[in-house]
Amino acid sequence: MWLMTPKRIKVGCGQMRATLLNEADRALAAVRELIAESGRQGLDLLVLPECSYPAYLLGSVQSYRRSGCLTGEEYVAVLQESARDQRLHIAAGFVHEVGDKLYNGAALISPRGDLLGVYHKNLLWNVDFRWYAPGQEAVAFDSELGRIGILICADARIPELLATLVADGARMIALPTCWINFARKPGRYYNPQSDFLIRARSLEFGLPFACANKFGRETGNTGYNGQSMITAADGTVLAQADGESQTVLSAEVELGEPVAAEVEPQLRQQLLSPPAELPPVPPGPSRLKVALVSGNALRAHPFLQAADFGASAARAFFERLQRAGASLLVTLAPDQGTAERLARWGAGWGIGVAAHADGRDLGEQAGLLWGKVSAQAAGTFPAIRGLALRGARLICVLGDSAPGVLLRGRALENRVFVAAVGASSVSLVGVNGELLVPSGADDVGVRYVELDRSAADDKCVAPNTDVFAQRRPALYRL
Repeated sequence: MWLMTPKRIKVGCGQMRATLLNEADRALAAVRELIAESGRQGLDLLVLPECSYPAYLLGSVQSYRRSGCLTGEEYVAVLQESARDQRLHIAAGFVHEVGDKLYNGAALISPRGDLLGVYHKNLLWNVDFRWYAPGQEAVAFDSELGRIGILICADARIPELLATLVADGARMIALPTCWINFARKPGRYYNPQSDFLIRARSLEFGLPFACANKFGRETGNTGYNGQSMITAADGTVLAQADGESQTVLSAEVELGEPVAAEVEPQLRQQLLSPPAELPPVPPGPSRLKVALVSGNALRAHPFLQAADFGASAARAFFERLQRAGASLLVTLAPDQGTAERLARWGAGWGIGVAAHADGRDLGEQAGLLWGKVSAQAAGTFPAIRGLALRGARLICVLGDSAPGVLLRGRALENRVFVAAVGASSVSLVGVNGELLVPSGADDVGVRYVELDRSAADDKCVAPNTDVFAQRRPALYRL
């Protein structure tokens, strides 16, 4: 039985320079240095990066087998000896040979040198497919610190994997990673996981994360952004490294009390069904304009003040939207009755309306399939995931209670646009979690954003990496 009482532990992330396959000795020396430093700091757990030895980019199965580097079993033996010497737990990424297959694995080792478990990366990224097979399970592992879940790099983009580890009793997540540096300028470092996704995962699932990354370039085309990080169970960043130095980042964390998402039976069945092709894209223009109006701005409009719903004022309002080229109005109506009246007015001008979370949850306008949820429902992944699996490319979040970091996570994990409207605020998030700033409000409080629907049609986040087609529902437990 795993430990269930809250406990503070000292966690470290060993950030190391990227190495090539023929530089395996240099990688091993860095690993030894990081472990020794962790012992000096008195850590309870050290997390090392994805493929901490020998390298992330193997070239091919054959080139790995001919490299002369330590086998996965031999490398784990080195880690076991080091864990005994330094009296700490180690979670480290490595190349795991199982029969004729290679897996992108991570081992969890106890201070006594016991191998507590091995996890295999589930969501293979880009060239991973050339040499790795995908993992076949997601479980948490018992340790003296409590029950620990392990994910590797891109796995954090799949919320069902986190939910599965929560269902299995995980109290924290160790994330060996090789986050790619997506920044375009020298000296800049950016990856959506280190920027916002890990904070969103911690907040949503109530678990601390320890994420260890590499820095520097492994090849001319592949470099890593460093920025290893440790988060608390409420999403607070406790410590974060820079993008260009070897270090042991450390912080004290309190093991989380996992938060399981409540999922209605019909939605659960959908999330656990085998992957299917998304519904076909309705005909229509690729680019379309969305109008955003806060709840307070809507309430102040003359047509809501009039007893007859202000027919002339409403006509003028929708004429204005039509002249601006808007296809969809996203706003926050005071009640469902008002929302239905707005929808009837909008239909007369060829403009869709999302104004209240109740009622039909999917609509289609100008070739864009859109869905709507309450801000409360957006706080966990199932509702928006279900709409995206049904083909929605834009999700309208209505209300004030969903933190922005979670909305960015919802957009990224589903490759959808997210429009959020509250009483006094509006925002729109792009398919990569980027904030799309609406234009300044006009004199009746309308802000506009133009969307390219095709960005949400494509669920590939990298070559060979489709976050929907590569879902593995048979592994998930919700």
